[in-house]
Amino acid sequence: MKEFRQKTYNLLRKSEKYFKTDMVYFSKGGFWLMSQFALSSTAGLLLFIFLAHILDATTFGTYRYIISFVAILGAFSLTWMTASVTEAVARGYERTLFRSVSLQIKWGMLAIFASIIVFIYYLSNENSTLGLAVLVGTIGAVMGAVFNTFTTLYNGRRDFRGLFITTGSLTIVQYGALALAALFTHNLILLIATFFLSGMLMNILLYVITVHRLKPKGDVDENSLEFGKKMSFLNIISLTANNIDNIIVFHFLGAANLAIYATALVIPEKLRGISKLAMPLMLPKLTLKENEESAHAALRPKLRIALLMIAVLVILYIIAAPTLFEIIFPKYTDAVLYSQIFAISIFAGIAIGPVTVFVAQKSLKNMQSYSIVVPIVQTFLVLVGTILFGLLGAVISRTVALLFGSAYSYHLSKLGQSKNSEPR
Repeated sequence: MKEFRQKTYNLLRKSEKYFKTDMVYFSKGGFWLMSQFALSSTAGLLLFIFLAHILDATTFGTYRYIISFVAILGAFSLTWMTASVTEAVARGYERTLFRSVSLQIKWGMLAIFASIIVFIYYLSNENSTLGLAVLVGTIGAVMGAVFNTFTTLYNGRRDFRGLFITTGSLTIVQYGALALAALFTHNLILLIATFFLSGMLMNILLYVITVHRLKPKGDVDENSLEFGKKMSFLNIISLTANNIDNIIVFHFLGAANLAIYATALVIPEKLRGISKLAMPLMLPKLTLKENEESAHAALRPKLRIALLMIAVLVILYIIAAPTLFEIIFPKYTDAVLYSQIFAISIFAGIAIGPVTVFVAQKSLKNMQSYSIVVPIVQTFLVLVGTILFGLLGAVISRTVALLFGSAYSYHLSKLGQSKNSEPR
C-alpha cells in the first residue's frame, strides 16, 4: 500500500506540468469537493426533474417564481459572510464565525421584515398563497443561511471530507423532504415550507454539531467581518440580477413560460456550477499570496486548459440535448433550442478565477466594480430581451449577460495588474 501511494504521488507530481496546478493538493481536496458537487447537483437535478413531471406547468412555474423571489429578499441579509469567514478561518481567526452568525441574524431581520411587507401586499390583492409562501420561504432561507456558516470551519481548515459529509446530509434531508411532500400535495405553501424549513432545521443542527466537535479557536478578525459586510451590500445587486430573470419572465410571459425557461436553463446551469468548486480549493492558497498580481499570475496558466475542457463540454451537451430532453423532460421538448443556446454560457464559469483572487486579496475596488456593473447590464439585457423578443430574447440576453460578466472580470484583473496593485 505504501508503494502504491508513493507511485500515485509521483504520478500526480509529474502531471503538474500538463495541468499547471498542485495536483496532490487538488486530488486530496478536489475528490471531496467533486463528490459534494456531484451529490448536490445530481440531487438538485433529480428533484427538478421530479417536480417538472409531477406538477403542471403553471404550478411549477409559480414555484420557481417563489424560489427566485425568496432569493432576492434574502439578498438583504449578509450573504457574503461565508466567503469572508472562510478567509479568516484559513488564517487562524476561527472565532470570527460566532461574531458573523450574530451579525447575520441581526441583518437577516431586514429580509424577514421585507417579506412581511410582501405578504401584506399580496394579501391586500387577494393572493394570500403567494404572500404566505414568500414569507415562510424567506424566514427559512435567511435563518438557514445564517447557520450554514458552519461550513467555513471545514473550508478554512481544508477539511473537505467533513464538508462533504455535513453538506451532503443537508442536501439529502432537504431535497428528500420536498420530494416526499410533493407526492402527497401540490399546495405551494406546504411545498415551500417543507423545503426551506427543513433546510433551516438541518443547518441549525449541523452548526451545533460542528461547533461542538471542532471547537473554533483563535481571535475574531474584525477586518474580515467589515469586508464581508461591504461585499454583502454589493452582493444585493448581484443576487437580485441572478434571480430577476425569473421574475421578469413570470410577469411578462406567465408561469407556464417560466416553467419552460427554467427547464431550458437547468442543465447548463448545473454544468457551469462545476466552476464553483474552484473557490474553496483556491481561496486558502490565494489568501497567502503576497499581492493581487502574484495571485492572478498563479491562475493564468490554467485558463487555456479550462477553456478547452469547457469547449468540449459545450459541444457534447448541444449534441446530446434533444435526446436528453425526450428522456427526462418529455413535457418540455419545446425548451431544447433554448437550452442549446444557453449552453454557451458555460464558458462564463471561468470568471470564478479572477473573482476568487479579488476575494482572497480583499480587492474591494474590483469587487465593487464587478458587483455593480455586471448585474446592471444583466438586468437591462434580460428585461429588454424579454419584452421585445419573448422567451428566446430572455434566453439569449441571459447568455450574453453571463459572458459579459466573465469578460469583465478578466478586464478588471488585467487592469489591476497593469497598475501593479500594492500588497495587502
